[in-house]
Amino acid sequence: MVDRDADATEQARRTLQQDAALMGRVRRGDRRAEVELVKRLAPRIKRMARHMSPHRDEVEDLAQEVLLAVLRAAPRYQAEGCLEAWADVIASRTILRRLRGVHRLRRLFVRDAAVPEPATAAPPEDEALASRERAAHLSRLLAQLPPDQRMALVLKVVLGHTIDEVAAAMGRKHDAVRYLLRQGRARLRELAIEDARLRELITGRTP
Repeated sequence: MVDRDADATEQARRTLQQDAALMGRVRRGDRRAEVELVKRLAPRIKRMARHMSPHRDEVEDLAQEVLLAVLRAAPRYQAEGCLEAWADVIASRTILRRLRGVHRLRRLFVRDAAVPEPATAAPPEDEALASRERAAHLSRLLAQLPPDQRMALVLKVVLGHTIDEVAAAMGRKHDAVRYLLRQGRARLRELAIEDARLRELITGRTP
């Protein structure tokens, strides 16, 4: 057990050094380093954008906006933790700033209200297809929540952050995040109580 812990610590140290080296190159304007950073973070950021925006035509623009924000923030990066967690902070705040716009929120909820909930269907045999459909359905339900509740759930449930990490990413207090998670899960239960594919995910207790 001691050897495993030591190996994990050493691996984390090497990863931190590699991240610091990469971000140092980005700060110096190295185009190859910028491309490497974007390739590494793009799938994660696009996943967050898909869950935060129910409109496919907005997802790519939202992801690009976040990636540009990450590149602009590179000079402020400090090698004190996971690079992905640092990028999640920037992503969550960039997305929330955009979604909090009064006019955009009004358009968002009006359009969502006109979209009927998809009928519950038996899970397909293909496991990959089932996973994609489950994720798409979860995104449609999340779209009906206020942005802060939606972001808290995406960070906690979809990306697997702890409540403390969610609080840091959103710039909120620990208790405020717990409240957002409780309210968000309660609303999702109302929307998805008939859906066996999502029931276990949504009704899990907030740690």
